[in-house]
Amino acid sequence: MDLDALLKLLIAEIDVERIRNHAEAIHTTDRWSSYDRYHETADYVLGLMRDNKLRDLRKITTPADGKTVVGDWLMPLAWDARAGTVTISAPRKYQGKVLADYLVEPNHLVRWSSPTPPGGITADLVDVGDGACPKAYAGIDVAGKIVLINGYVGEAKALAAEHGAVGIVSDMMPEPHLDNDQAVPWHNVFATDQHWGPTANETNLWAFVLTPGDGRWLRRLMAGSRHPVQLHVEVDATLYEGETDTITGRLRGRDKSHEEVWVYTHIFECGADDNAAACALAQEVLGTLGRLIRERRLPSLRRSIRHIAGWEWIGSTVYLDDRKRELRNVVATLNLDCVGLPRAATGQPVQLLVNPHVQSSFTDALMLDLWDRYARLRSTTVQARETRYGRPSDTQFCDPVYGIPTVFPYATVGRLCHNSRDVAAMHDPEMYRIFAATAGAFLYTLASADAGDAGPLADIAYARAVKSLVGKLNGTEPLSKTPCVDAVDYLAERQREAIRSVSRLAPRSAKARQHTGVLVERLDRWLAAERQSLDNTLPVALPQRATADDWQAPSSMNDVGRLQPQPGLLLLPQVTPIRNADYGSPFWLSRLPANEAKQSMRFLNLQAFFWMDGKRNLQEIDRLVTHETGKPVAPGFLWSLRRLERYGYVSLRWKKPLTRRQIATELRCLGVGRGDVLFVHSALASLGYVTGGSDAVIDALRDAVGPQGTLVMPAFTYSKEIAIPGAGGPPYHPRRTACDVGIIPDTFWRRPGVRRSASASHSIAAIGRQAEFLTSDDVNMEAYGRDGAFGKLYELDAKVLMLGCGLGPNSCLHAVEDWVGLPSMQPVDHLIEDNGGSTRIIRYQRQPIGRREFYLNSEKVTKSEVMFRQCGIIEDGCVGPAMAQVFMIRNMIDTSMAIIRDRDPCFLFHDVDDPDDSAPDLTHYFHEETKRRLQAGELCFEVEI
Repeated sequence: MDLDALLKLLIAEIDVERIRNHAEAIHTTDRWSSYDRYHETADYVLGLMRDNKLRDLRKITTPADGKTVVGDWLMPLAWDARAGTVTISAPRKYQGKVLADYLVEPNHLVRWSSPTPPGGITADLVDVGDGACPKAYAGIDVAGKIVLINGYVGEAKALAAEHGAVGIVSDMMPEPHLDNDQAVPWHNVFATDQHWGPTANETNLWAFVLTPGDGRWLRRLMAGSRHPVQLHVEVDATLYEGETDTITGRLRGRDKSHEEVWVYTHIFECGADDNAAACALAQEVLGTLGRLIRERRLPSLRRSIRHIAGWEWIGSTVYLDDRKRELRNVVATLNLDCVGLPRAATGQPVQLLVNPHVQSSFTDALMLDLWDRYARLRSTTVQARETRYGRPSDTQFCDPVYGIPTVFPYATVGRLCHNSRDVAAMHDPEMYRIFAATAGAFLYTLASADAGDAGPLADIAYARAVKSLVGKLNGTEPLSKTPCVDAVDYLAERQREAIRSVSRLAPRSAKARQHTGVLVERLDRWLAAERQSLDNTLPVALPQRATADDWQAPSSMNDVGRLQPQPGLLLLPQVTPIRNADYGSPFWLSRLPANEAKQSMRFLNLQAFFWMDGKRNLQEIDRLVTHETGKPVAPGFLWSLRRLERYGYVSLRWKKPLTRRQIATELRCLGVGRGDVLFVHSALASLGYVTGGSDAVIDALRDAVGPQGTLVMPAFTYSKEIAIPGAGGPPYHPRRTACDVGIIPDTFWRRPGVRRSASASHSIAAIGRQAEFLTSDDVNMEAYGRDGAFGKLYELDAKVLMLGCGLGPNSCLHAVEDWVGLPSMQPVDHLIEDNGGSTRIIRYQRQPIGRREFYLNSEKVTKSEVMFRQCGIIEDGCVGPAMAQVFMIRNMIDTSMAIIRDRDPCFLFHDVDDPDDSAPDLTHYFHEETKRRLQAGELCFEVEI
């Protein structure tokens, strides 16, 4: 195996002009973003495969109907476009001026735009900022109008449609640069949910994108006009249930033709570099290899090389689903995406993205080695760097549910990404040559390798292993700022696995197994020698996450900012996740409703999914992810998994479920006693798996306080703003409106015998001896007033339990704000419905607005918590895996008043980065006004019972 000779041959034989010509031809049809033209692209690529004498050609058609699910993809509707224009209608001075024309630049018209009526639409233009925030539409009537936005059209579509807009115009350029001022970006997502395109039942709009220069001109025109600017829009397009194509063909191998090496290139995008050129380059590589083999200048292939071309994400998913029973026969995949632009045009080096650690493979070392060899042979100035796995899309082949090692050399597009300036004329022949030569050498080496080649390939993997471990030991590897024995051991095992993976090429060869075994032993001896001098200086392991057993309460201000154990983390050892392999890589969460998918994506961690083998618990997975990425899983990851379990993505096996009896027993150990008035904030997720769910927790709480006690919970509705006038939600009704502070309280208030107070924003629910007394308020009463529910809880000296939620939801502190007279309590209007069905607006004068420092107590120890603990008013304990805090409400309120009066009048408002989107200076106002009121004697610190 002479890799230098192979590279030299390919460098000489690759025709870079042919790559450019085919890239231009593919780009000519793809740039229209229209499905009828996509079919032309598919036929053209199929013709290239035929011309290059590939065998077993196939065109796989998949419904594009807005309802078919493939893997984790919901296939969008098909769309054909014929024309689309935006012109000025008013003011008359500029009437007829063209701002956008699909036939001049297809990126102007957003793919999946709905047609206008014949003759078009003329409507006023209204600026709504980025269009993706509900507040952008507050007080603005956009019904029947066109909204102008400075954001992505896909992110604004749902709200624009909800508010009755007829269409969207955006001037948002994702890559702002002087060179892009007259370029048109490609906004490739246009759906009201998490998908790329519209589904079958989706309300659709049309949308256009302007150049940044035209956008600035239009905004100046709007600013200087006394009357609304009007646009005339015409769209001739069709949304329909159609089909999309995935194309494939192969260079057939000689004696192991059932085994394959794949190369994937996506098509059907707007750019010549992203990604017409990669498809053209792959065909040039396979055509050249086939010709050299036929001319006997290269030995025949043992395995087949298959080229697959289709949509990004979708096409690879379609093909994986099509071949799911044969994936064990695939040795490796090469993903090609963006291969032509000169580095000067992008300002970024080439990235060589390697496999995730769970798929540690010698193929990473081979690709890195080929790029190094090319640089030596050609003295190229093209810089390339190894990049850890982190970008999914068509690298999903490496997901363990598929099990195919995948490498991805990626010449980032930079400021030309999804941009009308991305044309083949800009491409660099040297970029074509380096990508084609290294790709060809990679594919040919793997497709022709036999037992004799396993040794040299293992040697390449060994060299990379040593280099990686040197970086880890020296702290120069990107994730090695604090190298430790545990991290070195982890990386060493990943590198051993990469060396052993060479055996995949010759599984029955004793010689190959022996050689890899020798290399692994040599690596271990080298590592032992290197570590001998470092073991005394290296820490044994990374800092461990706090657990409920070893956590200690903060005692001083030095502890402020320290992360405390969070509910989702304490449960990690108790949960073993099991993936549903049929769903593939769970990146788009297409089976979830849009709002749930968006929330779950915040905590989605693909590396964590990759490590799920049905045996590792989440604590073990967390350790592996931390070593691989440098970051642990997010505290909300388990919460996200529990949601995904409901939709079949995973199943969770719990080590030890909690029971009603166990919860009640541990509550008594916390100091909850019979006859108590117990006010509970809670987080069901923190308890892990509870036999009987939220009802069992409520029953246990009632068991703990007994028949003479009273159980009280918040039944707040403020977060959803469902009762805010103009917010679009239904009016508040105490018997129908869901509460917004967790599953347990929302279950509780609906139970027979539970009473709910009348407040439209901060109602409480109660059952037991004092329930009627606590809930018998008038709807007009202030929720936190002294004569309201919290004043009555103070009068009864209720006990407060924070069950697994930290101290962040401590609503008792809002009563302090109300009673003292802090400026953070402000008027808020609510819409309510009485028992007769009539509605009216009620104004509460003292509602909490903005953010508070104590809200952060669910995430870290804050200054306010330290103050409370120094005063000795909080007791800590556990209920199952959940941490819990107990305090008396009088102690909490009296202590807080004393702190405001004697120590720090603004202690509730410290360290708040973003107090309120609509009032960025709110925290400053709270500070200054509180100090003024204190000095003026306007604050009240007396409590009458």
